[in-house]
Amino acid sequence: MLVHVVTQKGHGYKPAENAPDKYHGVQKFDVITGVQVKSQSNAPKYQAVFASELVKHAERDDKIVAITAAMPSGTSLDVFAKRFRAAPSMSASPSSTRSPSPPASPPTA
Repeated sequence: MLVHVVTQKGHGYKPAENAPDKYHGVQKFDVITGVQVKSQSNAPKYQAVFASELVKHAERDDKIVAITAAMPSGTSLDVFAKRFRAAPSMSASPSSTRSPSPPASPPTA
């Protein structure tokens, strides 16, 4: 059995319906305006470090791909997509320097 559930993040709360990626994991926020109050940090965001390292490795290895659960900005994979040609799987082949890999040969029996 396969169950595919489609949800609407923030259903019933207009600020979250309008920007679901911004309300995935929230800090304190004003319920009426939806404005989030985020504390300042000197440390880099985890997802920014992850995206930077992923891009660095993908520049050297064209087999690296990035797959996101429909939240490229929340995971910083939008950085990867901007750097490389954005295919459905966000392939690591930059359109300016690499061509797509040929399809794999079918298995032989």
